[in-house]
Amino acid sequence: MTKSFCDNLLYLATKLHARRSRMQEGRRLEELCQIRTLPELGRAVGLEGDYQTVAEFQRRLVKDLIYELSSFVKHIGEAGGDVFSCLLLRFEMENAKVFIRALANKIPQDDLRSHVLPLPESHVLDAQMLMSAGSLENCCRARNCTA
Repeated sequence: MTKSFCDNLLYLATKLHARRSRMQEGRRLEELCQIRTLPELGRAVGLEGDYQTVAEFQRRLVKDLIYELSSFVKHIGEAGGDVFSCLLLRFEMENAKVFIRALANKIPQDDLRSHVLPLPESHVLDAQMLMSAGSLENCCRARNCTA
């Protein structure tokens, strides 16, 4: 059964309202600014896990954002979903930069796992093809783009 335009808007409005209610403002934001450790900050904003580095904490926030945008794409559909799909393109380009740097610096693909963002299947780059290209020019030829 196809979702109606109204259902799509209701879903989006509900999700955005929930996000708005989780935003930190005013006095609550001041309280968060007083926190001195990452584990405390994680607990205060409702993230499970024990974060030891800023990179781990940021990575979790980015993963959550990617998951949320992906759910919008799935539930909104049609043109609205395309907008959120375009927002995911930013993270696809981040992964492309990781692979290009690795290619330029001859870093093995296995060493990149912790740097590549988990994306929905529609935005996953062909890492094997990118890494086996041997050069940026070959990589661009394989992707049908210009160097």
